[in-house]
Amino acid sequence: GRAPQQEAAKKREQEDLEDTKLNQENDIQVLQTDIESINAEIAELEVSLKQAGSDRKAENGIFRQAVADQRATQNILKKALARLREFYAPSANGFIQQPGQAVAPPPSQAASGDYSKSGGAGGVLQMIAKVIADAGAEEAKLVAEEQNAQEAYAELANDCTKSIEANKAAVSEKTRVEEQTAGAKSETDAALFATGEELSKLGETIKGMHMDCDWLLKFFDMRQKARQEEIDSLNEVYTILSGESED
Repeated sequence: GRAPQQEAAKKREQEDLEDTKLNQENDIQVLQTDIESINAEIAELEVSLKQAGSDRKAENGIFRQAVADQRATQNILKKALARLREFYAPSANGFIQQPGQAVAPPPSQAASGDYSKSGGAGGVLQMIAKVIADAGAEEAKLVAEEQNAQEAYAELANDCTKSIEANKAAVSEKTRVEEQTAGAKSETDAALFATGEELSKLGETIKGMHMDCDWLLKFFDMRQKARQEEIDSLNEVYTILSGESED
């Protein structure tokens, strides 16, 4: 009959739905694992970015203080150099000793106090000028290092930010797919439930058919025997009647 064929078709449909459900469950599990992993990576990137910002702020503070120290040193020494130049410059002859210059005083001052006063001026002024130059060079070095550090931080922050944004977009997309798959799984569950109900009804129908068939089979022999006995009785009656007729 059609009921067994329908039952077989529904069982195949049920198996297909169960396979689909299993695949959907596996897909959801993989998506959830991916989302957890990406969220953990986002958290690590955010911590790294925050730490890099803190380190950069601390480094910038050290840089500012170091530059301030170098500039303060230069300002103090420049003032000292200006006063020493005034001190070592004989006003009477208009002589001003410049750093790095080895200018001999006029002969008329060879035995004077002005000459003895200016005798060591060259070395002192040169030494101060060198310290000023070194402080300026150190300041320039600090500025260059700070610029390089700031550029490296900006590149790092930009890369981290891009990675975070990309990961958040991936989480959003995977979440969308997960929700879509979960919706499809709900439909599969509903279809499985409906298929189960139909199989149950078909099973009841087939069971009823089997009961009818069993009843027919059970009483078939009895009915056949009764029929045969009835035929035999009729044959006997016919035989008797036939015999009496001949007499």
